[in-house]
Amino acid sequence: MPGFVVVPDQWQGLYPVSYGFEACTPMHSFGPYIRSYYLLHYIFEGCGTFEKAGQLFSLQAGDMFVIEPGEVTTYRADKERPWVYCWLGFQSAHSLPFLHRASFHQPPVRDLFLQIRELEQAECADAQLFGLMYYVLYRLSRQLEPEVRAVPKYAAYARTWLETQYMRPLRIEQLAERLHIDRHYLTRLFSAEYGVPPKQYLTEFRLRKAKEFLQQGYSVSQSSSLAGFPDLSNFSRAYKRTFGCCPRLSHMQQASAAAQEEQQ
Repeated sequence: MPGFVVVPDQWQGLYPVSYGFEACTPMHSFGPYIRSYYLLHYIFEGCGTFEKAGQLFSLQAGDMFVIEPGEVTTYRADKERPWVYCWLGFQSAHSLPFLHRASFHQPPVRDLFLQIRELEQAECADAQLFGLMYYVLYRLSRQLEPEVRAVPKYAAYARTWLETQYMRPLRIEQLAERLHIDRHYLTRLFSAEYGVPPKQYLTEFRLRKAKEFLQQGYSVSQSSSLAGFPDLSNFSRAYKRTFGCCPRLSHMQQASAAAQEEQQ
């Protein structure tokens, strides 16, 4: 049985851009300032205030405040108990809904930020930072309230699974079982999202891949097998029905065109 696949979503397109640690002096402030990336501050000690969107938040040890791209923010350490914090800045190709907030109260990420704090002394710090960044964000995402948690993306998962496992023998029933949903329900979700049922999507995707293999010089039988068609005659009929010519003719045309280009 094929293994699990990763669905392209908010967890892709992430990379760290900065990190650091600071024991602030009394009344130390920063801002107003605007950034083009996300910035998280975890407070180890002390307290202070964080201003965002015209609101002022009082935060203390164990809390974390969030700066999103394009936001104007200001933060200031307390006069008597200035805060000590560690920060992590990162870029994201997608908006992160669970970070649409000013702060997290006592999030379970202290141990991770302690590790980030120590990275200055570590070898391969950048590589370690990638792993810590993903783990921090995963833990924060788990703090979302149930009513705002993302609905499972069954259709997106199904599409990714089909596109990465197309060369194997696949059954839609098998895919539905992996998602723990009814096959007919999955078909309805998939059709609503992509305009065709998953079985048709798989066939059309396989045909496009087979055409690419033919253009790369593979034989008809090789292209059929590589694209996940176990029966050559069924593949030939489906190919002709879709592209208007048999795959062998298509391959010969490609070879002829290449030969003519060389002669010119």
